[in-house]
Amino acid sequence: DSEKIFVAGGGTYKLEGDNYIESLDYCNYREWENNTFEFKLEIKGDTLIQNGLEKIEKLGVDRRIIEVFVKTK
Repeated sequence: DSEKIFVAGGGTYKLEGDNYIESLDYCNYREWENNTFEFKLEIKGDTLIQNGLEKIEKLGVDRRIIEVFVKTK
């Protein structure tokens, strides 16, 4: 399928209270490297919600990201 893509990256993060700051040091989309993204974390029972913006002005990226992780048994 020509619409499928693969994206992988890695780097460092800092967690201060409910502030999660991710620094993308490596990415197969190289122009994304060396950018920092800030998120708010919220825990509701067995669910972790990560909410923030991915914004890279020079690439025209400006989108809200909401990731929901549910603990399984």
